[in-house]
Amino acid sequence: MIKSFKILLVCALSVIFIGFSEPVKAQTGNDPSNFFAAASVGRANYGIINDKREWVIAPMFKGLRLIKSDDVFSIMAEVGYDWGIIDTKNDFVSTLSKVVWPASLEDLHDLDGLWVAPPQFKEIGNYFDKLIRAEKDHKCGFININGSWAISPQFDTCGYFAEGLALAIQNGKIGFIDKNGAWAVPNDFDNLDLFSEGLAAAEKGGKYGFIDKKGAWAIEPLFDDAYGFSEGLAAAAKDDKYGFIDKNAAWAISPEFEDIGIFSEGLAAANIDGLWGFIDKNGAWAIPPSFEEVFGFSEGLAVAAKDDKYGYIDQKGAWAIPPSFDEVADFSGGMAMVKLDDMFGFIDKNGAWVIPPEFDTIEDFSGEFAPAALNGKYGIIDKKGNWVIIPVYDNIYLPNQ
Repeated sequence: MIKSFKILLVCALSVIFIGFSEPVKAQTGNDPSNFFAAASVGRANYGIINDKREWVIAPMFKGLRLIKSDDVFSIMAEVGYDWGIIDTKNDFVSTLSKVVWPASLEDLHDLDGLWVAPPQFKEIGNYFDKLIRAEKDHKCGFININGSWAISPQFDTCGYFAEGLALAIQNGKIGFIDKNGAWAVPNDFDNLDLFSEGLAAAEKGGKYGFIDKKGAWAIEPLFDDAYGFSEGLAAAAKDDKYGFIDKNAAWAISPEFEDIGIFSEGLAAANIDGLWGFIDKNGAWAIPPSFEEVFGFSEGLAVAAKDDKYGYIDQKGAWAIPPSFDEVADFSGGMAMVKLDDMFGFIDKNGAWVIPPEFDTIEDFSGEFAPAALNGKYGIIDKKGNWVIIPVYDNIYLPNQ
């Protein structure tokens, strides 16, 4: 169950990068509120704009990422093939304004006072749980916001920290590490899921069970497949059929389905004879299997497909929004993104357009704003579909994206 996912511009583009002329720069200083989005002009020319479309940092980096929260303001920048972290506690805007544009790699890499951590990381992730995943010399570790190693690069692959733990792979085996880099759950497993309701699905020797946060088997590996716990039950498979178990490993719903989802809002998607419906926690059909595809319930509605078109059903299986869309997403905050005739927009729970389908693509909203594209160019829209930043950039990212 994987989700498949014109407005004319009459604006003078006097403040954007055109050709290879020098971009207009804002006189703003280091106030985090001045740094609205990272934007690119050309294939690999990223800078930072304010909400007036002025360049706070000229587009001179191969990549840029903004991190903003109540207690953190950081800018990660890519020079050549390496990422570093700009020293936002110094007057980096003034420092960069002295660079002769367009800048060379050497100009940026060796610029005095610019970096708190000079470009050295081959890959760098986002900021989660006060740490940033980073790679160096083909190994993965974690750095703090100042770019120093909190956990040295020693893993083949690693995920993000959540609730103090992160997945990591070393020598082909997977486990969980803590924030000291020690194995909280030894790397003794073939596959692991994230923890959910205190337990994580784990595979060993071709069988699945569930472990606790110390790596001990809470449910022995007796199953052919397993998903994480949700609403007290976990999907599990035996002899190519799926059902649900409780935390005592007893079958709450016997394995008789060809495929299933997880419980959400009291119901779980289930497939039998190639059709999808929803079952309750007794295993009875709450919504008989009659759909080509479904997603789990979110905010009282679930995506369902009929005749290769998507719509939304209520918990009785009635169409709340008829199937007329090419692609859809779950409802969040009373809105859902949909695709109609190759264009994206957002609808409300009555199926009315909140944001008309006038965009080539729309990214996830970050607060009140989202990146969107029109005619191959990116800008920023608000939740009414109005352009906050007109679409004149080759790419654009909001903070924390």
